[in-house]
Amino acid sequence: MRQASVRWPVALAVAALISGILGEGLLFFRAQAREAERLLSEDFKVLVFLREGVDEALASVVQERVVAMPETASSAYVTPEEALSRVEARDPTVFRSVAVIGENPLPGSLEVVLHERAVASVAEFADRIRAFDEVDEVVFKPLQARVLLQIRFYERFASMATTLAAAAASLWAAWAFAVFLRARRPLEAWREPLKGAGVSLAAAALGMGVCAWLAVPGSDGWISASVGWTGRLWLLCLAAAAGAALSLRGGDDGRKPSAGRERRRIAAIFAAATILLPSGGAFAASVRSKRQELQQVTQQLEEQKRAVDAKRREKEEAERLLRKFRGEQHGAASRVKKLEGSHREIDDERLRLDARLRSLKTASQGNQSQLAREVGEYRKTSNGCDGFYGSDSLWEEAFRRSAIRDKTLYLAQLRMMDSDAFGARNEAMVQSEKIQRKAMLERRRLRSAEQEIAQTRASVNRAAKDVVAAEKRLKSLEASARELANLIRELTERQARTGKKFGDAPTVAKGSLPWPVLGQVAQRFGKQRVPELATWTIHNGIEISARAGSEVRPVRSGTVIFLGPFRSYGNVIIINHGKGFYSIYGHLSELRPSKGQRVKTETVLASVEPGGGRIYLEFRQGGKAFDPVPFLTSGSVRKR
Repeated sequence: MRQASVRWPVALAVAALISGILGEGLLFFRAQAREAERLLSEDFKVLVFLREGVDEALASVVQERVVAMPETASSAYVTPEEALSRVEARDPTVFRSVAVIGENPLPGSLEVVLHERAVASVAEFADRIRAFDEVDEVVFKPLQARVLLQIRFYERFASMATTLAAAAASLWAAWAFAVFLRARRPLEAWREPLKGAGVSLAAAALGMGVCAWLAVPGSDGWISASVGWTGRLWLLCLAAAAGAALSLRGGDDGRKPSAGRERRRIAAIFAAATILLPSGGAFAASVRSKRQELQQVTQQLEEQKRAVDAKRREKEEAERLLRKFRGEQHGAASRVKKLEGSHREIDDERLRLDARLRSLKTASQGNQSQLAREVGEYRKTSNGCDGFYGSDSLWEEAFRRSAIRDKTLYLAQLRMMDSDAFGARNEAMVQSEKIQRKAMLERRRLRSAEQEIAQTRASVNRAAKDVVAAEKRLKSLEASARELANLIRELTERQARTGKKFGDAPTVAKGSLPWPVLGQVAQRFGKQRVPELATWTIHNGIEISARAGSEVRPVRSGTVIFLGPFRSYGNVIIINHGKGFYSIYGHLSELRPSKGQRVKTETVLASVEPGGGRIYLEFRQGGKAFDPVPFLTSGSVRKR
């Protein structure tokens, strides 16, 4: 009895010591995750670099569009000078590079801070911003975003585990005290719970102190300072309550539980505390990893579909744009030529009017002088100053009056013509300026059309190169298929010469052959469309997409009759299964059997090429290829 009374406090102290260490470690873990999340959140930003020529006014418009997006928490415009000063603050030698270049190479940019919930979709956010015409590049740190999400999950998990553990311990202690009070024990019975609470409190405090003493030197004290005393006080209170409750849970006669029950309870508490922390994190990490893999696979499939559709339309669209731009170029060139002709005509008219104005001015001045002299002489004759006088002067006087009237009218007409010519000259100058502006605008349009034609021609050339490359690949595949068929036909004929002849019907039952490798069908048998060439080609086998390095095995027992490189199929192994049935395996790595070796379905032939991720599989019966899929086991993968 005395031995049991001594072992009970010791066992209780050990359990409280372990609980204190685990509790303090959980508090340290939560504090570290919270501090790391804060630092990563403050540092995580998305930088949006604008294209050259985007001024601050246009940058403000782009900034408003970015701020309007639901993922954006804040956005700040960073000028090229401010960006350069930030770089120089980190590396003072940057100014030497700027001096060599002669100008600031950094464009204007936006510094975007995301909401907490938007970090998981930062890649989609960046893709939407890249679609802006004014944006040149969008950069962020994908690994930092992933670590931030993981640490955020760990902090939430640690908080949840701490809360649930505290709630469970509190409810259990309250229930134990309620049972004890309902039993109406004497005051002496409170001595054991108080003793258990003291032992648990001291042991838990010791465990927390040991854990903190071991952790503080490696963390420079910042983790210990961020833990705080509130969580520690709660932990100590729970330890004391648990110790008292454990001391209360004796039999109905007030005796402490037996040593075996003590060990089982303490072991259960220790196992629960030990298993609680890592299990949730591993499960959540596994679920998150699989979800990310699924998203990546889905995204790759969508991107592959979009790439195939874009390649099919790229050349046609480029040729259509080229025809359109050529038409616009021809129209602009015609308009420029017409405007230049009009400008020359107006310039000729302006020169003619200038010459006319000079002639009118000369004529006006000469006639005014002559008219002045004639008016003076007429005045003298009219006043009797003429030296000759007679009836003949009447004729002369009448002539002079008529001449003066005609010349005066002529001078008036010259003035009117001069005014009209001056107005026409001014109008010609105005029209000349308008035509010059129109011609300048048309020349700009012409240069723009020429640039677009050059760009479109480059796109057409690229598309043509892609088509040539696709045709080359297609011809290579067709040549490889023909040579492979010839090789099988030659082997079949060689076997036929020995006296064995077989028909073209497959000698194996449908659904009876295992798959050669774990994977899925990526290229099917028969007639397949080539999007790059808008044509069809014939495939004599199938391609199976598999993980690089996966083991490849034969579909049936047989003899290796060929192995080695074979044109575009890479390393090839051909197996004769008898009765005219052959199986061919291509795109292999690390060929293991030898020619003439007898192999079984368990024999490893080779592995999938590291860079390709696909193997080629072809079935032939008597030299004729047939679709392997119906003769393989049901399902798209092979389980070995």
